[in-house]
Amino acid sequence: MTPSHIFFDVNETLIDIAPLRSAVAERLGGGEGQADRWFNGLIEYSLAETLAGEASEFADIAAAVLAMQVAENGGSIALDDAKAIVSDGLGQSEAYRDVPAGLSRLKDAGFSLVALTNSGGDGLQERLEKAGIGEFFDHALSVQPSGGYKPDRRCYEYGLSETGASADRALMVACHPWDLIGAQAAGWQTAFVARPGKAWYPLADEAEFVVDDIEDLARHILEARQSV
Repeated sequence: MTPSHIFFDVNETLIDIAPLRSAVAERLGGGEGQADRWFNGLIEYSLAETLAGEASEFADIAAAVLAMQVAENGGSIALDDAKAIVSDGLGQSEAYRDVPAGLSRLKDAGFSLVALTNSGGDGLQERLEKAGIGEFFDHALSVQPSGGYKPDRRCYEYGLSETGASADRALMVACHPWDLIGAQAAGWQTAFVARPGKAWYPLADEAEFVVDDIEDLARHILEARQSV
């Protein structure tokens, strides 16, 4: 079934967080592997807090994981300083070059576009505007009011309740297989964006769309709609 609402993950799917990853890696004293370690830790502890029933602000978890990993490396950093690294890095991050054109094409084709992110809601619209893509979204949603973080099922149910979409006509777009696994469990269609360094999780059901970027996504969705 052709989707009516297309939901987008933000960090790493639409916005290149390379400035944040570089700042984190530098503070941890290593290269790209340290940035991966931090990002994976962020997802791990956001899920731990979700399962425990006490989810902190996502930015606070990001800073706390950085402080913990600095300590694991034998150093120390004040939590406020870790928060500043995260905030400054996100503030310098920009949309991938393919994103504006792809979103514009989908918007012009009549789809309702929704940003659905683990990041906090405060400043989310401003961040999308700064990246040059805010105008394309009908809704910019943080999942925090759901009580947990993606891929918790409540996050996707929250997205539906806020937009009036139905699960069978909702499409989740992300470069993270763990996000799409959650969407699939909630009955959504999925699109995997194979950004460099990203690969599909073999035990998950196949995504309806596997694309290189957002322009490629728009092309595939419009072709699929024409074939119905």
